[in-house]
Amino acid sequence: MLQTCYRDVLTELATVSDPNDRQTLIRESYNALSQYRYIGWFITTPLLMFQLISMLGVQLSEIKRQLAGLLMATLFMVFASYIGHEQLSFDNEIQIVPKLTWGLIALIDYVFLLFTINRLWKEFGSQSHPAFRQAALIMAGAWALYFIGYFLTLAPIDFNWIHLTFTIVDIVSLLSVGLIMYLVNTNRWSHNL
Repeated sequence: MLQTCYRDVLTELATVSDPNDRQTLIRESYNALSQYRYIGWFITTPLLMFQLISMLGVQLSEIKRQLAGLLMATLFMVFASYIGHEQLSFDNEIQIVPKLTWGLIALIDYVFLLFTINRLWKEFGSQSHPAFRQAALIMAGAWALYFIGYFLTLAPIDFNWIHLTFTIVDIVSLLSVGLIMYLVNTNRWSHNL
């Protein structure tokens, strides 16, 4: 379904000759296509957080309050940025102030997540798996790139580059964390990695 939608947008882009109409179509298609991306993030973001916390090497019952807070915070981060993403006028133009407001709320939540993960790392780092740090850095870096892309939509740039970057970051981060989890769970993680 997403491939069909994207193919239809590309076909329509190829037939639009006026640069202003073309830019409007790119902006409007970005908003429509990103809704699918947010659906994926609502699913993968809490799962990645749960996988990360499982590498701490601590019983989840010992940190159930922090775990619940982290999972809720990841969902809220995605939800707040989604609300910001949907701040559009009647003619599909981005409303800058509401989008910035919701983006900053999501960014504050992101910083909270980083501090909470760092606090857990300091508290349980000695018993955590060595791969915890690499997985945490991959997730934090990917989410930082998503925020940069979110705020770049306020600039007059070609949104297709943002889609391409998001797709690459999604693939690389999910595969990287998945590979790390595979190596950890099969006891193939070398301490030299």
